This record gives sequence, C-alpha cells and structure tokens, in this order.
Amino acid sequence: MGLLDKLIVVKVAAHDAGAAVAVDVSGASDAQVLGTLVSTFGADDSCTEIQVRRGGALLGTVNREATIAFVGDGLKGVGASDAMLLPGVGNYSTTNWVCPRRDCGYSLVTIVFDDAPNCARHPDQTLVLQG
Repeated sequence: MGLLDKLIVVKVAAHDAGAAVAVDVSGASDAQVLGTLVSTFGADDSCTEIQVRRGGALLGTVNREATIAFVGDGLKGVGASDAMLLPGVGNYSTTNWVCPRRDCGYSLVTIVFDDAPNCARHPDQTLVLQG
C-alpha cells in the first residue's frame, strides 16, 4: 500500500470529479507528492479537496482533513523541522497551471511534466502558467 492509497478518500471513475485543483503525480516520489499536497492546501485555505491524477488518469480525490490527519496539525516553533529527513530527492519544484477560459477555475499543479497539460473540463484547451 502506497502513500496515495492511504490519502485518497474518494476513488472516482468520472473524467472530472468536480474539484477545482488537481495534482499530477506522474514520476513523483511519495515525499514529493506529500510535499505538493501539503503546500497546495497550505497556499489556499478555501481548498478542501484535490484531484490526484497520474498522466491523464484520475486516481481519486484527497481531502484536506485526510492530509492533515496524515501529517499532523500540531503547532511547530521556528526550527522545529530542522532535523526532519525525507526520503528521495529534495530538489523539486511545482508549477501551477490554469485554464484560461473565463469562469472555468480549473487549475493543475504538476511536479514533473513534458508538455503543457490540458484542462480536464475542456480537453481541447491547453493550460497556461498561472501568473
């Protein structure tokens, strides 16, 4: 059982489960996936769920509560995480993509990608970098 099996609370088969934010985990380690989920939830307090995709396939939905329960929500002081070591490569970055169509609101956070991804709601629309 992998990290995603523990965090995905809703497995869906539909092309679009309705979540406005999606994370593509193609080629990412568990540490990178967890870091991306935590930073995405941390960047937007109104974000309650994230679609998890591998390539174009929708794996399911991760909600804020499941992620916080997994990592813990205790208060930390300055330097409290200095001794924390995560497996894998620590140098990675995320890229935020958005659908440019008016009133769509769909966004995708990628860890590893080759070409610009397409909007899950508008498959013919290439996403643009969030500015």
